[in-house]
Order: sequence, then structure tokens, then C-alpha cells
Amino acid sequence: MNLHTPLRCAGLQPKRTRVWRLRGLATALSASLLLVSACGTSDTAEPAKPAAGGSGAPETKSLTVGYLPTADYLPVFVAVQEGYFKEVGLEITTKVMPPGAPAAATVGGSLDVGGVPWTAHLLAMDTGIPIVAVAGSTSGVPKFASYLVPNDSDIKSPADLVGRSAAVSGSPGNCDMLLEATLNKEGVPGRPKYVQLGASQMEASLSKGDIEAACVPQPIQGSMLATGKYRVVFDVFGGDFQGFPLIGYNIRKSFVDQNPNTVAAFRKAIVRASDKINSDPAIVQKTLPTYTQYTADQAKNIVLPKYTPEIDRASLEKLVGILQDLKVVKNKIELPQYN
Repeated sequence: MNLHTPLRCAGLQPKRTRVWRLRGLATALSASLLLVSACGTSDTAEPAKPAAGGSGAPETKSLTVGYLPTADYLPVFVAVQEGYFKEVGLEITTKVMPPGAPAAATVGGSLDVGGVPWTAHLLAMDTGIPIVAVAGSTSGVPKFASYLVPNDSDIKSPADLVGRSAAVSGSPGNCDMLLEATLNKEGVPGRPKYVQLGASQMEASLSKGDIEAACVPQPIQGSMLATGKYRVVFDVFGGDFQGFPLIGYNIRKSFVDQNPNTVAAFRKAIVRASDKINSDPAIVQKTLPTYTQYTADQAKNIVLPKYTPEIDRASLEKLVGILQDLKVVKNKIELPQYN
């Protein structure tokens, strides 16, 4: 699959409105990042390279790490709970990030480390924001997020979503961009009518007929399918997008430059925690309910993302291609060599 083919080459002129809406949202996000960067840090806006890391004692021992109450941030809490951060000489304070602008808190300095969506990281790179990806967190797996419709809907395939109302939790995001990349590949013109809703609101809106489809993440997706009232029409992270990058840990460039040993210690603890999660399902049931609304039973049964602390450059290149095709970014993004 070539995600770098320009959309215009596929004859998708009807997407022009969508392109400009995405560009407007991206511009607003980039502007807020620039403002925070200018007011909150003295970093220069030179291209940020990945941290080389060090091998000595941490220069800074106390770190504030930003998170959202979702499964993507599980490695941080496993590393705290199991003492992995303590073993590498770090003291960690966790802090909930603003859900709409997780990168801004990291750029502005209120967080030392932020778990940032890769889309937001690349938008920051596009505008020269000095933020560095030091480790990966999660990547998508089949059934982690899917477009659902009621069983009696006449929507049978991704192409049938064109022109129909479809809820997404945020835009630009994986739900809308990966669907449109799929439609582009299939040569389908047009797009859904996106409605932004919180995941917890999607089932009620579908059942009332306020929307015709919804991109629903786990665990809500699992509970909706269990009712027998809904079915999947597009698995966002199935097929070509299995393993697609979701979240990465980001730090301000000035902090990375001044604290290479601290960065290396943080990364070591995250790698160890990720390995623990991937090899020991019991740790998920034990830890996830401590910082999310998941119950122990949900934590045992939900579909989790894949925990991938190593940064997958090839997958990021695909994401860059999508952002460029949809005109979300203005400049050519040159990815550094990670890890």
C-alpha cells in the first residue's frame, strides 16, 4: 500500500473541503504550540533529534510525567508500581494532561515528559517546535478501534460511510485519517460527515439515531458488540494499519540536551515495563484500574494496544505520508533516525 500517493492523483477532488478543515485544525494546534513554546521555554526551534542518552547517574532525578486515563499510558504506572523507575534513580510524579492539547503541556514546561499522540508530535515538527521523541508507547492492533453501526443499518463497507454521519473523538486523528486513506486507496471519492463526540456518548447517539456510525475504541467497543445490537464496518487498525503508531513519550529538547542520563534512565524503565506488560497479562489487571475507570474484569478482557517502546520509523513515515496527502502539514517532514 502506497500511502504517499497524493490524493489528487486518485481523483479525490470532493475531499477539498475536508482537506481545508483538517488544515485549519492543524493550524490552530500548531499556533497554540508555538505560543506555548514562545512563552514557556527558551529552546530554539531547530530540528529536534532523538535523544542519544547517557550511561551515568541521572542529572535530574524528579520527573513529572503527563498521562491520560487510558491504556496507552500503562507502562508509566507499571514502572512506578514495580519499582523500575526507582531502580534507575528516578522519582516520578504523574499528572493528568489536558486531553485536547497533550503536547502543549510538555512544550510549555509544566510536564517533563508527555505521552503525546504521534500526529501531534509530527505537527510540532512541522512548525519547528523543539520537542523530542524519546520512546514509543503504543501501536494499534485489530479490534482496538472500529467503526460500528446498528445491525439494521444499510452501511456495509467503508465506502458506504461516505456522506453519512460518523462520530469520532477527535480530528485530525487516526479514526478519520486512516478511514480516508483507505477510501483513497480504493478510489472512493467523498468522505463521511464527521461529528466529534466523546467515546462514552457514542452508543447513546447511535441508538437514538443522532449519528449513523461511530469510531469506537476499547473497552466501549467490546461492551457495545456484546449487546448484539451493533456490527463492525471498518477495523481502523486491521489490515494495512496493524501496528500503526499511537502514542510516544516526548520531552523538550533543552531538557534532553542537558539531561542525557535522565532520558536514558526513563527509557530503560519504560522498556522494562512494556516487556512486563507484553509477557504478563496479570500486571494489566492489577495496574490498569489504579488510574483509569476500567474495572478489573474489563482490564482482564479488553483488547489492549501493543506496547512498543522502540520507535518504528517506517510506520511514522506512513503517518507522515497521510498528513501530507491530506494537506495537514505545510512542510516536508524529515524524520530522524530513532532508537
